[in-house]
This record gives sequence, structure tokens and C-alpha cells, in this order.
Amino acid sequence: MAKVNVTLIGMGLAGFDKAVLRRYLWKETRAVATKRFKYSRDELKALPSYSQFAEAADAWNALSDEVKQDWDAAADVIGYHGYNLFIQDKIYRIMNGLEGNAEPSLYHQYLVGHLHIPEGAGDVLLRQTGNVRVTFPAILEVHRKTILTANSGDGGYVKIRFSYTYNEGSGEQTQTDEVSLTLSSPWFEQPLNITQHFGVLPSWTLEIEAHAVSGDLYWDDLMVQTPTGIIGNDPYCFDVAKYWSKIIFPESCILESIYPTDDAL
Repeated sequence: MAKVNVTLIGMGLAGFDKAVLRRYLWKETRAVATKRFKYSRDELKALPSYSQFAEAADAWNALSDEVKQDWDAAADVIGYHGYNLFIQDKIYRIMNGLEGNAEPSLYHQYLVGHLHIPEGAGDVLLRQTGNVRVTFPAILEVHRKTILTANSGDGGYVKIRFSYTYNEGSGEQTQTDEVSLTLSSPWFEQPLNITQHFGVLPSWTLEIEAHAVSGDLYWDDLMVQTPTGIIGNDPYCFDVAKYWSKIIFPESCILESIYPTDDAL
């Protein structure tokens, strides 16, 4: 580092210099070390995964070309490369003492959303909002697994609903499209085309509503796909408890992002 002992200012500019600049004298000297001592919270959280990287990379190299292609197909759903998705998944398994490798899936990758509704808990309403303008064609996409039971005679359902505002000349209106999920189903996709209007305003709402049901809902890749990008917060379920507002949410219910372990999902 350069050290300045003397500054010379000529041409009658000394007074101007004093009026504009403030100088400080530093008496401390510090050593420069190659070892780093300070880390942010996010960096500290990620440090343990660095030591697992080599083992995860070796596991990838041991895969057959066919299995690597399966990981590429699964990763393509969320815009990843198969290698990146596998490494992310494998490091999680190593750190949590899970043996072997996960099976690549077209319906869920790494973490998934989980909503548990105990029997008799009541209705649930989760919501996201944003101010992005919807472009068309737009498709609501969701991959889900359901283990739900409807209350007897109470018309139980689970719906995923997308709304946006528009003004075609007669004032602001709201377009709402919704898909009703099958209450008992393995992992599958339920896409829905969003109805198109003109004069679209930058306002949208995405909701998950459960009425008169109990059990478990798992989901991943929940978003609205448009020509200009994805609409939705946390579409890959990294932290659903953070990004979904609990509009109606009984205390006995659970909302979380979980890793789909082999025996559970």
C-alpha cells in the first residue's frame, strides 16, 4: 500500500483545497494476512458443504451416462444442469447421513413444499402477491403429491388460484383461474392455461386454498410460466414458510420446505 507523507498544492489552490477536502492522519499500521477470519452468516452456513464437494463430485463421476442424462432431464425443469442439481442434492444427503443417491425426478428437485393439515384443524389460505405484468401465453404449473382426506359431507377441496388485474376500457377488473387438485395422488403435474385479457396491469396474486380436508400436500415447481419469465415467489420451494403469507392458518398446521427422503416421497 502506498504511503503519502507530503502533499504539495500550488497555483494558489491551497485555500480552495482546504475548503473542499478534509485530510486525516493515520498512525496505525496493519499487517496483511492470507488467512481469513471474518465471514458473513450466509458464508458460515455454507462452509460445511465445501468439505463435502469432493465426495459429491466422485459420486457424480461414478454414475452411468444414462443416469446422468436422467439428472439432466430433471434439472432442465428448473433451468439447472444435471451436474449442479446432483451435487446440490448429494451434499445435502452426505451432511444429513443419508446413504446412496437420490432418484432424479421430473416432478420435484431437491427441496419441496409441505403443508400438513391435522384432522379438524380447519381451512387454510396461503398467498403470494407481486407487481409484475403478466404476458401471454401464460400457464400455471404445479407438480404435486397429495395424501388428503375430505371431511364427510363438507365438500372438501384444495385449489391453486392465480389472479391478475386488467383494464380493457371499462375500469379495473380481476381475472381468476384455478385448478382443483386431486386429493389422493402420486407426484404428477397439473398445468392450467391462464385466460388472456388486454390492458393488463402490474398486479398478480397466487393462492393455495384448502377447505374441509386433512392430511398432507407436497408440491414443487409452482409458478406461472410466461414468454417474459416466471411469475411467483420461491417457485422451487427453498423456503416456503418465508415466501407464503399465512392468511388463514390454524396453529396446528405445518408449512415447511423439506427434503423428499426416499422412504417419505
